[in-house]
Amino acid sequence: MSEIEDFVKPVFAEIAINYAGLDIALDKNGAYWLIEINSSPNYDIFVRDNDRQIVVTMFKGILDTLVVNKKP
Repeated sequence: MSEIEDFVKPVFAEIAINYAGLDIALDKNGAYWLIEINSSPNYDIFVRDNDRQIVVTMFKGILDTLVVNKKP
């Protein structure tokens, strides 16, 4: 997972986004490609192919961040 994190860090450094879905492909040579950035991602396929708890944990983290950064 750290390879993907390293791949997307420059995206978040250049674009002021706090939440997005990134479609990433891995080619036959082992190179990652950014296909698109989704401002309103759909996690149905991710949940189908992985553990639902990963998405639940991600959303809990987002909500915790919003609460901590809430302006009065």
